[in-house]
Amino acid sequence: MTKLIKKILISILILLMCISPVFSTNANNSYATSTPTPAPTSTPAPEGITREQVYSDADSQTTGFKYYIHVGNVTYTHYYQVRGFYKDDYIAAWNSTIRSSGCGMTSCSILLSGYGVTLNPRQVLQESGGSFGISRTLANHGVTRVMVWK
Repeated sequence: MTKLIKKILISILILLMCISPVFSTNANNSYATSTPTPAPTSTPAPEGITREQVYSDADSQTTGFKYYIHVGNVTYTHYYQVRGFYKDDYIAAWNSTIRSSGCGMTSCSILLSGYGVTLNPRQVLQESGGSFGISRTLANHGVTRVMVWK
């Protein structure tokens, strides 16, 4: 596998790791949708992945992140879509805000941080021209897509 594909797969794993279960399971291992349980305070990370808390919840409202995620020798900044000074920035192409519709920009920020590029979701929005240009932002920093046919 190429290094780019490995980094993308690791990024996807990190994003999945950040999602906590919302519903409890019953004895039959089926989801009990009637009684949601609070998300656990700590989610066990897959082997080789660690989470380092660098800010408090209150600080993350300003910085936009609370954790670094370490995968081997690569460190990702875990930006939040709904926190930080950028959360209410307007996205003209979606007639919405980063809080509501900025998952692509937030994911782009997280992915680029693994390459050593520090751009928060606001900066990705600005660099992409305020629209759907996330692939341009990635390409500006050396991340391009390569079609692989088998």
